[in-house]
Amino acid sequence: EGNLLPEIPHSATGTTLVVVDVDDYDIYVNSDFVVSFGIYDSTSFILSQTMPSDDHDWMDIGFGWFMPDSSRFIIGAEIEYVDSTDRYNLDGYVNVSGGTGGSPPPSDLSGSIVRIEGTDICDTTNVDGYYEIEDLEPGTYIVSASRTWFESQSMLVSLNADKSQDFNLIPYNLPVNPPRILRAESFHDGEVPLHWQSPMGSPGTAEWHTYWEYPESLFYYRPHLAPNSVECTRFDLWAPCTLTTARICFYDSAGIYDDVEFHIWGDDGAGFPDFSDDLISPLTISPTPFSATSGLQWTYVNMESLGCPLQLLPGDQIHIGIKHITSHPSVIFDETTPLETPTRSKIFDASISNWDADIADFLLEVYAEYFDIGSRPSGPRPGPEPAEIRFVDKDASCIPSATSPRMRPMTGIAVEFYDIYRTTDLDDTTSFSLIATVPGDSTDWVDETVANDTWNAYYIKTHQSHGISERSNYALAYPKTPVDTAHVLLVDDDGSSWGGGINEGWAYIDALDSLGIAFNGIDLNDPWAEGPTAAEMFDYDAVIWFTGMLYSDSTTLMDSDESNIETYLTAGGNFALFSQDYLWDRYNSGVSPSDFPARTFGLDSVQQDVCTISNEDIASLMGDVGGVFTGMNLEVSSPFGSFSLAPDALFGPNEMAELSFGPFHGPVVCGKSSLDSKTLFSSVPLSAIRDTTDPNNKAEFVRRMLLD
Repeated sequence: EGNLLPEIPHSATGTTLVVVDVDDYDIYVNSDFVVSFGIYDSTSFILSQTMPSDDHDWMDIGFGWFMPDSSRFIIGAEIEYVDSTDRYNLDGYVNVSGGTGGSPPPSDLSGSIVRIEGTDICDTTNVDGYYEIEDLEPGTYIVSASRTWFESQSMLVSLNADKSQDFNLIPYNLPVNPPRILRAESFHDGEVPLHWQSPMGSPGTAEWHTYWEYPESLFYYRPHLAPNSVECTRFDLWAPCTLTTARICFYDSAGIYDDVEFHIWGDDGAGFPDFSDDLISPLTISPTPFSATSGLQWTYVNMESLGCPLQLLPGDQIHIGIKHITSHPSVIFDETTPLETPTRSKIFDASISNWDADIADFLLEVYAEYFDIGSRPSGPRPGPEPAEIRFVDKDASCIPSATSPRMRPMTGIAVEFYDIYRTTDLDDTTSFSLIATVPGDSTDWVDETVANDTWNAYYIKTHQSHGISERSNYALAYPKTPVDTAHVLLVDDDGSSWGGGINEGWAYIDALDSLGIAFNGIDLNDPWAEGPTAAEMFDYDAVIWFTGMLYSDSTTLMDSDESNIETYLTAGGNFALFSQDYLWDRYNSGVSPSDFPARTFGLDSVQQDVCTISNEDIASLMGDVGGVFTGMNLEVSSPFGSFSLAPDALFGPNEMAELSFGPFHGPVVCGKSSLDSKTLFSSVPLSAIRDTTDPNNKAEFVRRMLLD
């Protein structure tokens, strides 16, 4: 970027003195400068004198710059001195383009920094983007303009009078992430509470960065790399963050897992690591061996506990990897087809001093914790160690280029505001309209403009200084007018109001509405919140409880829930549970006669996950002869989007319906009846049933369950 002239071609025949007149280019310098000539064919040479080098002569013959040991080139320059007491001013405007997410250019253009490279001279733009640098000596300068989230721009400016120079900055291709896990609560009277989490990359969030994908067939590895060989992956970081932990998967066919060196290097500007720029001190680590029984094993490097967490700024490119001390072991990589050159993951083979930059992605990940650098400045980055001198042939020494970190203004990645959209037409995704704009530090909002007994769908978009995000996930909610004489209590425990689960409440609500059965509902908005108490359930003839995709940590039913349900049943209540993973969550080791499922549903034994049914598959659910579902032959598919349905087989004296899919045929619905109450437990959710011809539909299933 320091070229003061364009390329000026010249031809020469024989031994010729080539003279280039550059007077018309108005080149002014106030420090050292370099004159260079390039050779375009193999028959031309620049003459040199045989004498010891004085460190002023350099050449590059295709593999890097080096200094001839015993020659000086015959190159000269004629200069004219000017009055160095003259001083000039440089001013102009720094304009910026719109954001990557489609946001318009900011109206406030203050905060861009214009700097005279190689000096401490700089100025910050005002609200109009104007800057002014005064009292500059005549000369040619590299002047740069920079702004957080924007690519810097540098210009060569020759000063022999006052001059104006404008800059136009374009944004980095930065992601603008939507808010995470939007949830909407149902059954509130005249309102819908919304909850969400801040978008990834905003202060306080954290995530694992990874590029590898789980292969369809095989993992791979490169065996027996020579000592000092390197296996590494390039990571692009687009928000201010601290890297705290890395993890790597190793394999060795001989079972030898020698120590390796863990490194994080800076980028050399061409997509390769700069081995002279260690961003942390190298760490010797002991790889965790591959397990023949358990498979892949992660080797964790906790940089935070080792006292070397690494803080990075937006746009930093780093290379994380290992250097081999011996030829064992190797880092595992997937089978993805490389889509860029050089690839993110690459191998330096020390035995031939060459890079292989055409491989798939290593199983290598790093954990980033994001922060606001307006309040937590990035620490100083360590400078490179003195570079080794690499000998080339016999008459020259090759010296690697030095590195220098980029200068950036300091600011954060805070969300400016969120836009909230809503529709009541669930069949038309183009019908959403903007209903509210809330501050960027919000994670909750209540929609008080809804009509009861109507489905509402929501999504949210993030607005940041550099753009607008795509939409968040959809969230559904059903505000409802309470009914004092309701017969049924519906307990929505599918996780959609707190954990991003698939909302299946629509199936139960639509079935009850179509039957004209009055009901009230409770939407559990906390994974470990207790469900309704026994006293709350006493007001209803029946309670229907569904748990969706929840499967662990007592997020289906808790101990207190089971106790309250038993108390309710003792008083003559009726209870139905729809849950594919309640038994996995609570009774993974099996069901004994004294356990709640045996006492409540008459369950003798269970077979977990007897089949997996996708949303494109169709299984058959048939009522047992003589039971309440006699004559029903229902079609069943997964209601969980891309996730499969995995029902359990439920064995007991009162099996009520059987599932057929592939080789499996067995009971998936059971229950228990007494003079005072009756129960039903189905490992197939009601939302999995496809409505076909009567009586094969969800509403008829619910009618028979409640009334027959």
